[in-house]
Amino acid sequence: MRKNKIIVIVLIVLSAIIIVRNAWLCDDAYITFRVVDNFINGYGLRWNVAERVQVYTHPLWMFLLSFFYFFTREIFFTSNAISIILSILAITLAAFKISKSHKNALLALTILCLSKAFIDYSASGLENPLTHLILILFFITLFNPDTSRRKLLALSFFTSLGVLNRMDTLLLFAPSLCYAVFEHLRTSSDEKLKSKLIKTFGFLLIGFLPFILWEAFSVFYYGFPFPNTAYAKLNTGIPAIKLAKQGLYYLISSFPKKTDLVTPLVVLSGIMLAVFSKSNRNKFIAAGIFLYILYIIKIGGGFMMNRFLAAPLLCSVVIICRTEIFYKYKILIPTLASVIILGFLSPFNPVLSGINYENTNENVFVFNKGISDERGFYYKHSSLLKALKGEKMPSHQWVDQGIELREKKPFSLIYYTSVGYLGFFAGPHTSIIDAVALCDPLLARLPVPKKKYWRIGHFERIIPYGYTGSMHLAQSQFKDKGLEKYYYKLSQIISGDLFDKNRFVEIWKMNTGQYKHLLENYKRDISDKN
Repeated sequence: MRKNKIIVIVLIVLSAIIIVRNAWLCDDAYITFRVVDNFINGYGLRWNVAERVQVYTHPLWMFLLSFFYFFTREIFFTSNAISIILSILAITLAAFKISKSHKNALLALTILCLSKAFIDYSASGLENPLTHLILILFFITLFNPDTSRRKLLALSFFTSLGVLNRMDTLLLFAPSLCYAVFEHLRTSSDEKLKSKLIKTFGFLLIGFLPFILWEAFSVFYYGFPFPNTAYAKLNTGIPAIKLAKQGLYYLISSFPKKTDLVTPLVVLSGIMLAVFSKSNRNKFIAAGIFLYILYIIKIGGGFMMNRFLAAPLLCSVVIICRTEIFYKYKILIPTLASVIILGFLSPFNPVLSGINYENTNENVFVFNKGISDERGFYYKHSSLLKALKGEKMPSHQWVDQGIELREKKPFSLIYYTSVGYLGFFAGPHTSIIDAVALCDPLLARLPVPKKKYWRIGHFERIIPYGYTGSMHLAQSQFKDKGLEKYYYKLSQIISGDLFDKNRFVEIWKMNTGQYKHLLENYKRDISDKN
Protein backbone atom coordinates (compact mmCIF):
# COMPACT_ATOMS: atom_id res chain seq x y z
CA MET A 1 0.00 0.00 0.00
CA ARG A 2 2.83 2.40 0.89
CA LYS A 3 4.57 1.62 -2.41
CA ASN A 4 1.39 2.44 -4.33
CA LYS A 5 1.04 5.73 -2.46
CA ILE A 6 4.62 6.65 -3.35
CA ILE A 7 3.92 5.99 -7.05
CA VAL A 8 0.91 8.32 -6.92
CA ILE A 9 2.95 11.02 -5.14
CA VAL A 10 5.69 10.74 -7.78
CA LEU A 11 3.09 11.23 -10.51
CA ILE A 12 1.69 14.27 -8.72
CA VAL A 13 5.19 15.76 -8.53
CA LEU A 14 5.65 14.99 -12.24
CA SER A 15 2.33 16.73 -12.95
CA ALA A 16 3.52 19.78 -11.04
CA ILE A 17 6.75 19.90 -13.03
CA ILE A 18 4.84 19.64 -16.32
CA ILE A 19 2.48 22.45 -15.29
CA VAL A 20 5.40 24.73 -14.38
CA ARG A 21 7.21 23.94 -17.64
CA ASN A 22 4.11 24.79 -19.65
CA ALA A 23 3.00 27.85 -17.65
CA TRP A 24 2.27 31.02 -19.61
CA LEU A 25 -0.08 34.01 -19.57
CA CYS A 26 -2.44 34.73 -22.45
CA ASP A 27 -3.40 38.16 -23.75
CA ASP A 28 -7.02 37.74 -22.59
CA ALA A 29 -5.88 37.22 -18.99
CA TYR A 30 -4.49 40.75 -18.97
CA ILE A 31 -7.99 42.12 -19.57
CA THR A 32 -8.86 40.92 -16.07
CA PHE A 33 -5.45 41.98 -14.76
CA ARG A 34 -6.17 45.58 -15.82
CA VAL A 35 -9.38 45.51 -13.74
CA VAL A 36 -7.43 44.06 -10.81
CA ASP A 37 -4.80 46.79 -11.10
CA ASN A 38 -7.43 49.55 -11.30
CA PHE A 39 -9.35 48.04 -8.38
CA ILE A 40 -6.35 47.83 -6.08
CA ASN A 41 -5.23 51.33 -7.06
CA GLY A 42 -8.56 52.86 -6.11
CA TYR A 43 -10.33 53.21 -9.46
CA GLY A 44 -13.00 50.62 -8.74
CA LEU A 45 -13.86 47.41 -10.57
CA ARG A 46 -13.37 49.03 -13.95
CA TRP A 47 -11.46 48.46 -17.16
CA ASN A 48 -11.71 51.95 -18.62
CA VAL A 49 -11.81 54.03 -15.45
CA ALA A 50 -14.56 56.31 -16.80
CA GLU A 51 -16.99 53.37 -17.20
CA ARG A 52 -18.36 50.61 -15.00
CA VAL A 53 -18.25 47.63 -17.36
CA GLN A 54 -17.79 44.00 -16.29
CA VAL A 55 -15.22 42.89 -18.85
CA TYR A 56 -14.32 39.66 -16.99
CA THR A 57 -16.32 36.43 -16.94
CA HIS A 58 -14.89 35.19 -13.64
CA PRO A 59 -15.63 37.40 -10.59
CA LEU A 60 -14.32 34.87 -8.06
CA TRP A 61 -11.03 34.51 -9.94
CA MET A 62 -10.76 38.28 -10.22
CA PHE A 63 -11.23 38.74 -6.47
CA LEU A 64 -8.71 35.99 -5.67
CA LEU A 65 -6.12 37.67 -7.89
CA SER A 66 -6.94 41.05 -6.36
CA PHE A 67 -6.37 39.77 -2.82
CA PHE A 68 -2.82 38.63 -3.57
CA TYR A 69 -2.08 41.53 -5.92
CA PHE A 70 -2.83 43.90 -3.05
CA PHE A 71 0.25 42.51 -1.28
CA THR A 72 2.58 41.79 -4.21
CA ARG A 73 1.73 44.62 -6.66
CA GLU A 74 3.08 42.25 -9.34
CA ILE A 75 0.86 40.18 -11.60
CA PHE A 76 3.03 37.85 -13.71
CA PHE A 77 4.51 35.66 -10.97
CA THR A 78 1.51 36.19 -8.68
CA SER A 79 -1.05 34.81 -11.13
CA ASN A 80 1.24 31.96 -12.15
CA ALA A 81 1.85 30.96 -8.53
CA ILE A 82 -1.86 30.99 -7.68
CA SER A 83 -2.71 28.95 -10.79
CA ILE A 84 0.00 26.35 -10.19
CA ILE A 85 -0.91 25.89 -6.51
CA LEU A 86 -4.63 25.51 -7.28
CA SER A 87 -3.93 23.04 -10.10
CA ILE A 88 -1.65 20.87 -7.97
CA LEU A 89 -4.19 20.92 -5.15
CA ALA A 90 -6.96 19.82 -7.54
CA ILE A 91 -4.83 16.99 -8.92
CA THR A 92 -3.80 15.82 -5.44
CA LEU A 93 -7.37 15.78 -4.15
CA ALA A 94 -8.55 13.89 -7.23
CA ALA A 95 -5.86 11.25 -6.68
CA PHE A 96 -6.33 10.77 -2.94
CA LYS A 97 -9.93 11.75 -2.20
CA ILE A 98 -11.86 10.70 -5.32
CA SER A 99 -9.96 7.74 -6.80
CA LYS A 100 -11.22 4.39 -5.55
CA SER A 101 -7.76 2.83 -5.81
CA HIS A 102 -4.17 3.66 -6.70
CA LYS A 103 -4.84 2.07 -10.11
CA ASN A 104 -7.58 4.57 -10.86
CA ALA A 105 -5.32 7.37 -9.62
CA LEU A 106 -2.48 6.17 -11.86
CA LEU A 107 -4.71 6.27 -14.94
CA ALA A 108 -6.25 9.62 -13.97
CA LEU A 109 -2.89 11.32 -13.41
CA THR A 110 -1.52 9.95 -16.68
CA ILE A 111 -4.49 11.39 -18.55
CA LEU A 112 -4.11 14.80 -16.92
CA CYS A 113 -0.36 14.91 -17.65
CA LEU A 114 -0.95 14.14 -21.33
CA SER A 115 -4.00 16.34 -21.85
CA LYS A 116 -2.78 19.46 -23.60
CA ALA A 117 -6.04 21.25 -22.77
CA PHE A 118 -5.75 20.55 -19.05
CA ILE A 119 -2.05 21.42 -18.79
CA ASP A 120 -2.21 24.48 -21.06
CA TYR A 121 -4.97 26.05 -18.98
CA SER A 122 -3.67 24.96 -15.59
CA ALA A 123 -1.52 28.11 -15.63
CA SER A 124 -2.56 30.60 -18.29
CA GLY A 125 -3.86 33.51 -16.24
CA LEU A 126 -7.47 32.40 -16.83
CA GLU A 127 -9.94 30.98 -14.29
CA ASN A 128 -9.57 27.29 -15.22
CA PRO A 129 -7.48 26.22 -12.18
CA LEU A 130 -10.06 27.61 -9.76
CA THR A 131 -12.90 25.96 -11.70
CA HIS A 132 -11.03 22.65 -11.56
CA LEU A 133 -10.49 22.86 -7.80
CA ILE A 134 -14.12 23.77 -7.14
CA LEU A 135 -15.28 20.85 -9.30
CA ILE A 136 -13.08 18.45 -7.35
CA LEU A 137 -14.36 19.75 -4.00
CA PHE A 138 -17.92 19.39 -5.30
CA PHE A 139 -17.36 15.79 -6.40
CA ILE A 140 -15.63 14.83 -3.15
CA THR A 141 -18.79 16.01 -1.38
CA LEU A 142 -21.06 14.32 -3.92
CA PHE A 143 -19.48 10.90 -3.36
CA ASN A 144 -19.86 11.20 0.40
CA PRO A 145 -22.61 8.69 1.32
CA ASP A 146 -24.24 11.22 3.64
CA THR A 147 -27.63 12.44 2.38
CA SER A 148 -28.32 15.11 4.98
CA ARG A 149 -29.18 18.73 4.31
CA ARG A 150 -25.66 19.67 5.36
CA LYS A 151 -24.42 17.85 2.27
CA LEU A 152 -26.89 19.76 0.10
CA LEU A 153 -25.68 23.00 1.67
CA ALA A 154 -22.07 22.14 0.81
CA LEU A 155 -22.95 21.05 -2.73
CA SER A 156 -24.99 24.17 -3.42
CA PHE A 157 -22.20 26.31 -1.95
CA PHE A 158 -19.58 24.75 -4.25
CA THR A 159 -21.98 25.11 -7.19
CA SER A 160 -22.44 28.76 -6.28
CA LEU A 161 -18.67 29.29 -6.18
CA GLY A 162 -18.28 27.50 -9.51
CA VAL A 163 -20.93 29.65 -11.17
CA LEU A 164 -19.44 32.76 -9.57
CA ASN A 165 -16.15 31.75 -11.13
CA ARG A 166 -17.74 31.12 -14.54
CA MET A 167 -21.49 31.13 -15.15
CA ASP A 168 -21.66 28.47 -17.85
CA THR A 169 -20.17 25.82 -15.55
CA LEU A 170 -23.62 25.60 -13.96
CA LEU A 171 -24.31 22.99 -16.64
CA LEU A 172 -21.57 20.77 -15.20
CA PHE A 173 -22.82 21.07 -11.62
CA ALA A 174 -26.60 21.14 -12.06
CA PRO A 175 -27.42 17.48 -12.90
CA SER A 176 -25.38 16.14 -9.97
CA LEU A 177 -26.86 18.73 -7.61
CA CYS A 178 -30.37 17.77 -8.75
CA TYR A 179 -29.57 14.11 -8.14
CA ALA A 180 -28.32 14.92 -4.64
CA VAL A 181 -31.55 16.80 -3.91
CA PHE A 182 -33.62 13.85 -5.13
CA GLU A 183 -31.52 11.42 -3.07
CA HIS A 184 -32.00 13.55 0.03
CA LEU A 185 -35.76 13.79 -0.43
CA ARG A 186 -36.00 10.04 -1.02
CA THR A 187 -33.99 9.02 2.05
CA SER A 188 -34.88 11.74 4.56
CA SER A 189 -37.18 11.21 7.55
CA ASP A 190 -40.95 10.93 7.35
CA GLU A 191 -41.61 14.66 7.28
CA LYS A 192 -44.42 15.93 5.14
CA LEU A 193 -43.31 16.51 1.57
CA LYS A 194 -44.13 20.22 1.70
CA SER A 195 -42.02 20.69 4.83
CA LYS A 196 -39.12 18.75 3.31
CA LEU A 197 -39.26 20.80 0.12
CA ILE A 198 -39.30 24.12 1.98
CA LYS A 199 -36.35 23.18 4.21
CA THR A 200 -34.39 21.75 1.28
CA PHE A 201 -34.99 24.87 -0.79
CA GLY A 202 -33.87 26.99 2.16
CA PHE A 203 -30.56 25.13 2.42
CA LEU A 204 -30.00 25.42 -1.33
CA LEU A 205 -30.75 29.13 -1.17
CA ILE A 206 -28.22 29.65 1.62
CA GLY A 207 -25.62 27.73 -0.37
CA PHE A 208 -26.21 29.93 -3.40
CA LEU A 209 -25.84 33.18 -1.43
CA PRO A 210 -22.37 34.01 -2.84
CA PHE A 211 -23.71 34.02 -6.38
CA ILE A 212 -26.98 35.72 -5.44
CA LEU A 213 -25.12 38.51 -3.65
CA TRP A 214 -22.79 38.94 -6.61
CA GLU A 215 -25.72 39.21 -9.02
CA ALA A 216 -27.33 41.85 -6.83
CA PHE A 217 -24.07 43.79 -6.76
CA SER A 218 -23.54 43.33 -10.50
CA VAL A 219 -26.92 44.83 -11.35
CA PHE A 220 -26.38 47.67 -8.87
CA TYR A 221 -22.78 48.49 -9.85
CA TYR A 222 -22.59 47.55 -13.53
CA GLY A 223 -26.27 47.76 -14.35
CA PHE A 224 -26.44 44.27 -15.86
CA PRO A 225 -26.64 40.68 -14.55
CA PHE A 226 -24.18 39.21 -17.08
CA PRO A 227 -20.62 40.12 -18.02
CA ASN A 228 -20.11 42.37 -21.03
CA THR A 229 -18.34 39.49 -22.78
CA ALA A 230 -21.61 37.55 -22.85
CA TYR A 231 -23.40 40.37 -24.66
CA ALA A 232 -20.45 40.74 -27.05
CA LYS A 233 -20.33 37.05 -27.99
CA LEU A 234 -24.02 36.15 -27.89
CA ASN A 235 -25.43 39.31 -29.45
CA THR A 236 -23.71 39.07 -32.82
CA GLY A 237 -26.61 38.51 -35.20
CA ILE A 238 -24.77 35.51 -36.66
CA PRO A 239 -27.22 32.69 -37.58
CA ALA A 240 -27.44 29.89 -35.02
CA ILE A 241 -26.68 27.24 -37.67
CA LYS A 242 -23.35 28.89 -38.51
CA LEU A 243 -22.39 28.99 -34.84
CA ALA A 244 -23.42 25.35 -34.38
CA LYS A 245 -21.24 24.27 -37.31
CA GLN A 246 -18.37 26.24 -35.81
CA GLY A 247 -19.02 24.57 -32.45
CA LEU A 248 -18.91 21.10 -33.98
CA TYR A 249 -15.64 21.93 -35.67
CA TYR A 250 -14.29 23.16 -32.33
CA LEU A 251 -14.88 19.72 -30.80
CA ILE A 252 -12.71 18.02 -33.43
CA SER A 253 -10.25 20.85 -34.11
CA SER A 254 -7.37 19.15 -32.32
CA PHE A 255 -7.49 16.04 -34.55
CA PRO A 256 -6.19 17.27 -37.96
CA LYS A 257 -2.67 18.04 -36.70
CA LYS A 258 -2.87 15.66 -33.72
CA THR A 259 -2.58 18.68 -31.45
CA ASP A 260 -4.44 17.07 -28.56
CA LEU A 261 -5.93 13.62 -29.06
CA VAL A 262 -6.23 12.73 -25.39
CA THR A 263 -8.69 15.42 -24.31
CA PRO A 264 -11.66 14.89 -26.67
CA LEU A 265 -11.33 11.10 -26.63
CA VAL A 266 -11.24 10.94 -22.82
CA VAL A 267 -14.26 13.26 -22.60
CA LEU A 268 -16.16 10.88 -24.88
CA SER A 269 -14.89 7.82 -22.99
CA GLY A 270 -16.02 9.28 -19.67
CA ILE A 271 -19.56 9.68 -20.99
CA MET A 272 -19.58 6.14 -22.38
CA LEU A 273 -18.26 4.66 -19.13
CA ALA A 274 -21.01 6.43 -17.20
CA VAL A 275 -23.72 5.12 -19.54
CA PHE A 276 -22.76 1.54 -18.65
CA SER A 277 -21.91 2.31 -15.02
CA LYS A 278 -23.97 1.09 -12.10
CA SER A 279 -23.31 4.37 -10.32
CA ASN A 280 -26.06 6.96 -10.63
CA ARG A 281 -23.61 9.63 -9.57
CA ASN A 282 -21.40 8.83 -12.54
CA LYS A 283 -24.40 9.03 -14.84
CA PHE A 284 -25.34 12.49 -13.60
CA ILE A 285 -21.76 13.72 -13.90
CA ALA A 286 -21.86 12.51 -17.51
CA ALA A 287 -25.16 14.33 -18.00
CA GLY A 288 -23.41 17.53 -16.97
CA ILE A 289 -20.62 16.87 -19.46
CA PHE A 290 -23.16 16.23 -22.21
CA LEU A 291 -25.07 19.45 -21.47
CA TYR A 292 -21.83 21.41 -21.52
CA ILE A 293 -20.87 19.90 -24.88
CA LEU A 294 -24.25 20.94 -26.29
CA TYR A 295 -23.64 24.43 -24.94
CA ILE A 296 -20.21 24.55 -26.60
CA ILE A 297 -21.82 23.63 -29.92
CA LYS A 298 -24.56 26.24 -29.50
CA ILE A 299 -22.18 29.15 -28.85
CA GLY A 300 -19.75 28.12 -31.59
CA GLY A 301 -17.00 26.89 -29.29
CA GLY A 302 -14.11 29.27 -28.85
CA PHE A 303 -10.84 30.34 -30.41
CA MET A 304 -8.63 28.75 -27.74
CA MET A 305 -8.30 25.14 -28.83
CA ASN A 306 -9.91 22.73 -26.34
CA ARG A 307 -9.95 25.26 -23.50
CA PHE A 308 -13.66 24.64 -22.99
CA LEU A 309 -12.98 20.90 -22.87
CA ALA A 310 -10.60 21.13 -19.89
CA ALA A 311 -13.38 21.10 -17.26
CA PRO A 312 -15.40 18.34 -19.03
CA LEU A 313 -12.16 16.36 -19.23
CA LEU A 314 -11.71 16.67 -15.47
CA CYS A 315 -15.29 15.49 -14.97
CA SER A 316 -14.56 12.46 -17.17
CA VAL A 317 -11.42 11.79 -15.15
CA VAL A 318 -13.57 11.81 -12.00
CA ILE A 319 -15.80 9.14 -13.60
CA ILE A 320 -12.67 7.12 -14.42
CA CYS A 321 -11.49 7.51 -10.81
CA ARG A 322 -14.76 5.97 -9.63
CA THR A 323 -14.97 3.14 -12.18
CA GLU A 324 -14.15 -0.27 -10.73
CA ILE A 325 -13.20 -2.04 -13.98
CA PHE A 326 -9.79 -0.38 -13.76
CA TYR A 327 -9.06 -2.46 -10.66
CA LYS A 328 -8.23 -5.25 -13.12
CA TYR A 329 -4.77 -5.10 -14.67
CA LYS A 330 -6.07 -6.67 -17.88
CA ILE A 331 -8.23 -3.55 -18.30
CA LEU A 332 -5.90 -0.99 -16.73
CA ILE A 333 -2.71 -1.80 -18.63
CA PRO A 334 -4.10 -1.62 -22.20
CA THR A 335 -6.06 1.53 -21.27
CA LEU A 336 -2.96 3.13 -19.80
CA ALA A 337 -0.93 2.14 -22.86
CA SER A 338 -3.58 3.60 -25.18
CA VAL A 339 -3.55 6.93 -23.32
CA ILE A 340 0.25 7.11 -23.45
CA ILE A 341 0.34 6.27 -27.17
CA LEU A 342 -2.35 8.86 -27.94
CA GLY A 343 -0.50 11.43 -25.87
CA PHE A 344 2.85 10.91 -27.55
CA LEU A 345 1.33 10.79 -31.04
CA SER A 346 0.93 14.53 -30.64
CA PRO A 347 4.04 16.56 -31.51
CA PHE A 348 2.71 19.20 -29.09
CA ASN A 349 2.14 17.00 -26.04
CA PRO A 350 2.80 18.80 -22.73
CA VAL A 351 5.18 16.19 -21.31
CA LEU A 352 7.82 16.95 -23.94
CA SER A 353 6.95 20.62 -24.24
CA GLY A 354 9.10 23.20 -22.54
CA ILE A 355 11.08 26.31 -23.22
CA ASN A 356 11.78 25.21 -26.82
CA TYR A 357 8.10 25.56 -27.63
CA GLU A 358 8.96 29.10 -28.63
CA ASN A 359 11.09 27.91 -31.53
CA THR A 360 8.09 26.84 -33.61
CA ASN A 361 6.79 29.32 -36.17
CA GLU A 362 3.74 31.08 -34.71
CA ASN A 363 1.74 30.69 -37.92
CA VAL A 364 1.79 26.91 -37.54
CA PHE A 365 -0.48 27.27 -34.54
CA VAL A 366 -3.33 29.15 -36.21
CA PHE A 367 -5.83 26.64 -37.58
CA ASN A 368 -8.86 26.72 -39.84
CA LYS A 369 -12.05 28.27 -38.50
CA GLY A 370 -10.12 30.71 -36.32
CA ILE A 371 -9.22 28.10 -33.67
CA SER A 372 -5.65 28.21 -32.44
CA ASP A 373 -3.17 26.71 -30.05
CA GLU A 374 -3.03 29.85 -27.93
CA ARG A 375 -0.11 28.66 -25.83
CA GLY A 376 1.78 27.91 -29.02
CA PHE A 377 1.13 31.46 -30.17
CA TYR A 378 1.95 33.28 -26.93
CA TYR A 379 4.40 31.02 -25.11
CA LYS A 380 7.51 32.72 -26.47
CA HIS A 381 6.11 36.02 -25.22
CA SER A 382 4.97 34.98 -21.73
CA SER A 383 6.78 31.82 -20.64
CA LEU A 384 7.23 31.30 -16.91
CA LEU A 385 10.40 29.31 -17.61
CA LYS A 386 11.88 32.22 -19.53
CA ALA A 387 10.91 34.60 -16.73
CA LEU A 388 12.59 32.33 -14.17
CA LYS A 389 15.74 32.52 -16.29
CA GLY A 390 15.69 36.29 -15.93
CA GLU A 391 14.00 37.36 -19.16
CA LYS A 392 11.42 40.12 -18.97
CA MET A 393 7.93 38.69 -19.41
CA PRO A 394 5.58 39.33 -21.06
CA SER A 395 7.59 40.48 -24.04
CA HIS A 396 5.45 41.58 -26.96
CA GLN A 397 4.87 44.55 -29.24
CA TRP A 398 1.51 45.13 -27.53
CA VAL A 399 3.34 45.50 -24.22
CA ASP A 400 5.67 48.08 -25.78
CA GLN A 401 2.72 49.95 -27.31
CA GLY A 402 0.98 49.99 -23.93
CA ILE A 403 4.03 51.42 -22.21
CA GLU A 404 4.26 54.14 -24.87
CA LEU A 405 0.62 55.06 -24.23
CA ARG A 406 1.21 55.18 -20.47
CA GLU A 407 3.92 57.76 -21.05
CA LYS A 408 1.48 59.98 -22.98
CA LYS A 409 -0.26 61.24 -19.84
CA PRO A 410 -2.64 62.76 -18.95
CA PHE A 411 -5.15 61.04 -21.29
CA SER A 412 -5.28 58.90 -24.43
CA LEU A 413 -8.19 57.39 -26.38
CA ILE A 414 -7.42 54.62 -28.85
CA TYR A 415 -9.18 51.96 -30.91
CA TYR A 416 -7.67 48.45 -30.89
CA THR A 417 -8.51 44.78 -31.38
CA SER A 418 -6.08 42.97 -29.03
CA VAL A 419 -6.45 44.83 -25.77
CA GLY A 420 -5.05 42.55 -23.03
CA TYR A 421 -1.32 43.23 -22.83
CA LEU A 422 -1.78 46.70 -24.32
CA GLY A 423 -4.53 47.74 -21.91
CA PHE A 424 -2.75 46.57 -18.78
CA PHE A 425 0.53 48.29 -19.59
CA ALA A 426 -1.18 51.44 -20.89
CA GLY A 427 -2.50 52.10 -17.41
CA PRO A 428 -5.62 53.88 -16.15
CA HIS A 429 -5.08 57.12 -18.08
CA THR A 430 -5.69 55.41 -21.43
CA SER A 431 -9.26 54.67 -22.53
CA ILE A 432 -9.58 51.96 -25.16
CA ILE A 433 -12.37 51.17 -27.60
CA ASP A 434 -12.22 47.40 -27.99
CA ALA A 435 -13.09 46.62 -31.62
CA VAL A 436 -14.22 43.07 -30.79
CA ALA A 437 -16.51 44.50 -28.09
CA LEU A 438 -15.40 42.33 -25.15
CA CYS A 439 -14.68 45.48 -23.17
CA ASP A 440 -16.98 47.94 -24.90
CA PRO A 441 -20.56 48.30 -23.62
CA LEU A 442 -22.03 49.87 -26.75
CA LEU A 443 -20.32 47.72 -29.39
CA ALA A 444 -21.26 44.58 -27.42
CA ARG A 445 -24.90 45.37 -28.14
CA LEU A 446 -24.43 45.98 -31.86
CA PRO A 447 -24.48 43.24 -34.52
CA VAL A 448 -21.56 42.00 -36.59
CA PRO A 449 -21.91 43.20 -40.21
CA LYS A 450 -23.00 40.24 -42.35
CA LYS A 451 -20.19 40.48 -44.89
CA LYS A 452 -17.47 41.30 -42.40
CA TYR A 453 -15.03 38.49 -41.62
CA TRP A 454 -15.46 37.17 -38.11
CA ARG A 455 -13.35 34.85 -36.05
CA ILE A 456 -15.03 32.97 -33.24
CA GLY A 457 -14.59 34.92 -30.03
CA HIS A 458 -13.42 37.92 -32.08
CA PHE A 459 -16.59 39.46 -33.45
CA GLU A 460 -15.27 42.77 -34.72
CA ARG A 461 -17.82 45.55 -35.02
CA ILE A 462 -17.90 48.66 -37.17
CA ILE A 463 -17.30 51.74 -35.04
CA PRO A 464 -20.43 53.90 -35.38
CA TYR A 465 -19.92 57.36 -36.83
CA GLY A 466 -19.36 59.81 -33.99
CA TYR A 467 -18.65 57.21 -31.27
CA THR A 468 -15.00 58.11 -30.67
CA GLY A 469 -15.85 61.81 -30.73
CA SER A 470 -18.64 61.29 -28.22
CA MET A 471 -16.28 59.48 -25.85
CA HIS A 472 -13.42 61.93 -26.24
CA LEU A 473 -15.42 65.17 -26.06
CA ALA A 474 -18.07 63.87 -23.64
CA GLN A 475 -20.78 65.23 -25.94
CA SER A 476 -22.78 63.52 -28.65
CA GLN A 477 -21.27 63.28 -32.13
CA PHE A 478 -23.52 60.45 -33.36
CA LYS A 479 -25.08 60.65 -36.80
CA ASP A 480 -27.79 58.08 -36.00
CA LYS A 481 -30.24 59.68 -33.55
CA GLY A 482 -31.59 56.37 -32.28
CA LEU A 483 -28.07 55.19 -31.50
CA GLU A 484 -27.36 58.55 -29.88
CA LYS A 485 -30.30 58.16 -27.52
CA TYR A 486 -29.40 54.53 -26.78
CA TYR A 487 -25.84 55.49 -25.89
CA TYR A 488 -27.11 58.30 -23.66
CA LYS A 489 -29.27 55.82 -21.73
CA LEU A 490 -26.39 53.34 -21.54
CA SER A 491 -24.03 56.06 -20.31
CA GLN A 492 -26.40 56.92 -17.47
CA ILE A 493 -26.08 53.31 -16.32
CA ILE A 494 -22.31 52.83 -16.69
CA SER A 495 -21.06 56.34 -15.89
CA GLY A 496 -23.82 58.04 -13.90
CA ASP A 497 -24.07 58.48 -10.15
CA LEU A 498 -24.45 55.02 -8.60
CA PHE A 499 -27.32 56.09 -6.36
CA ASP A 500 -29.22 58.23 -8.85
CA LYS A 501 -32.87 57.10 -8.86
CA ASN A 502 -33.13 57.72 -12.60
CA ARG A 503 -30.21 55.33 -13.12
CA PHE A 504 -32.19 52.49 -11.53
CA VAL A 505 -35.09 53.24 -13.85
CA GLU A 506 -32.74 53.06 -16.85
CA ILE A 507 -31.26 49.79 -15.58
CA TRP A 508 -34.76 48.29 -15.49
CA LYS A 509 -35.70 49.57 -18.91
CA MET A 510 -32.41 48.50 -20.52
CA ASN A 511 -32.53 44.98 -19.09
CA THR A 512 -36.16 44.49 -20.07
CA GLY A 513 -35.46 45.43 -23.68
CA GLN A 514 -37.37 48.70 -23.72
CA TYR A 515 -34.64 50.46 -25.69
CA LYS A 516 -33.97 47.85 -28.35
CA HIS A 517 -36.06 49.75 -30.87
CA LEU A 518 -33.53 52.59 -30.76
CA LEU A 519 -31.00 50.34 -32.51
CA GLU A 520 -33.27 49.18 -35.34
CA ASN A 521 -32.41 51.99 -37.75
CA TYR A 522 -28.68 51.51 -37.17
CA LYS A 523 -28.99 47.74 -37.70
CA ARG A 524 -30.85 48.27 -40.97
CA ASP A 525 -28.23 50.78 -42.08
CA ILE A 526 -25.42 48.31 -41.36
CA SER A 527 -27.32 45.55 -43.17
CA ASP A 528 -27.89 47.74 -46.26
CA LYS A 529 -24.23 48.67 -46.47
CA ASN A 530 -23.15 45.05 -46.32
